[in-house]
Amino acid sequence: MIPRLWKNPFRLTSNFHSEKLISVYLRFLPEEAKASLQMMPINLELQSNLNFQRDSASSLLIQSNSSPSQSNSTLTASTQITFNYFNYPKFLRELDVDELYYAVRKWCFCNDNIPVLSKTLLSYQCERQILLILQELFKLFMRSSERFDYLSLDIKTVEPLGRDDIIGYISLPGFPEENGCLRQLKKFISRGYYEKHQIFNSMALYCKNIQELTVEDNDSTNGDSLVDLIAVQRNLRKFTIADWWGCLLKIVQALTTQIDTLVYVEIYCCHFYELVDDSRTFEGLSLCVNLETLKIEKCHNITGEIMQPLAIATFSKLRTFHFSTFIYPDDIDSPCLELSAMIQNTKGRLENLSLDMDLSNYPKIIKTCAKNCPNLNYFKAKILSHDEIKQLLELLENCRKLEILKINDRYETGRVGPLSLELLPYMGHLIPPTLKYLKIYEWTCTPRELEAFLNSCKARLKKMSFMCLENSKSYYLEIIKEYARNNNRVVKGYKKTEEWDVSFKLSIEFYD
Repeated sequence: MIPRLWKNPFRLTSNFHSEKLISVYLRFLPEEAKASLQMMPINLELQSNLNFQRDSASSLLIQSNSSPSQSNSTLTASTQITFNYFNYPKFLRELDVDELYYAVRKWCFCNDNIPVLSKTLLSYQCERQILLILQELFKLFMRSSERFDYLSLDIKTVEPLGRDDIIGYISLPGFPEENGCLRQLKKFISRGYYEKHQIFNSMALYCKNIQELTVEDNDSTNGDSLVDLIAVQRNLRKFTIADWWGCLLKIVQALTTQIDTLVYVEIYCCHFYELVDDSRTFEGLSLCVNLETLKIEKCHNITGEIMQPLAIATFSKLRTFHFSTFIYPDDIDSPCLELSAMIQNTKGRLENLSLDMDLSNYPKIIKTCAKNCPNLNYFKAKILSHDEIKQLLELLENCRKLEILKINDRYETGRVGPLSLELLPYMGHLIPPTLKYLKIYEWTCTPRELEAFLNSCKARLKKMSFMCLENSKSYYLEIIKEYARNNNRVVKGYKKTEEWDVSFKLSIEFYD
């Protein structure tokens, strides 16, 4: 029970309680570290006088739903009972620097652990003290834990005051690795703007069993170190790279070392430049024939030439494909033909498909999906023109296993214009009976259109969202409740989200 609770205590505790874990872990610091921290203007004496029951530390995890005032009473200076019954740092298996940082920061500002003057000024010196405690705890975890399964060096949400120095204080190469706690690491996340080169190089020496690797924000990082980290892995199954502004060629080519094991690749918000090698970027990816999920989303400047290797690849196991790019300038050709070829080559195996982008540069792409993806259970796209609406109707007619349909996930000024009274009823008639979740954004319907849609729809929807006219708000709810009564259903709840002066988004949940 105790090892399981302390595998990742920062996630088990609520925001009200995470700082109390710091009090527990500080007691396990070596004497020299305690002496060093005592020299700082942080009231560690208060903590050194705390003695806990042998099971009180675990009670922090069990009592995570109690109120802050109640939980504070469990850790007062008047408590005089024994504590070090379990070696809690030894049980740690998952470590997130972001969670640890904010727990330390909160601990420092609770119970007057930092002087009032520092609280008011939030000085750089105060932040440095927080980072020193973070460093000592990180060393403690690295020495004490038998192994780590999960490590996240994510500093994206760290306060700006500490962002520049935090990685320097927890830099992995500076910590002992005698006990091999990272050798069995299965999931590694590196996120935020800091120099990752030295960390990647060091991890490549002893972390060879990573199964899930996520890297975001390259900053000035040299891609060679990431290439080396990928190449030494024995069983890499999932790889994600995001917000990478450098050349991706070497990194993606390194995935060829994992073609037997790789099943998931995500490339998000990356930039492709007009370089000679860009046209070869996806050559390595095209060889990963065991891929089950491929996501290339929100990327810049992906041309037909860059996508060509994927257009001729055979992904016989691919079930999920997400693709989106930003609007192309006039001098860059969209990969329309290549995208169509990829969808055709899946030969009906796709089950999850997202085209969340302006499709004006991809004429007839939804029609291609309708003809080649009969087994879809999830479909998401931006439908912004009457021609695209017609293609959507064809997709609904052919894809009879759909369970989730999302149209125009975010509001953008589009080209749909007023919907005809015949469209929604006809669309309702075509909705597959398997559909459970329907989200239509931007298409504003009148109460009459909504009523006609519901009366013609045979699917027993669990949740639906759509745009409504502000001046007819009450009529929509009456129609929804009447529909539920007539079909022996109950409205579980609804949510209204104001969008513009003339319209709002209405989300409805049903249950039988």
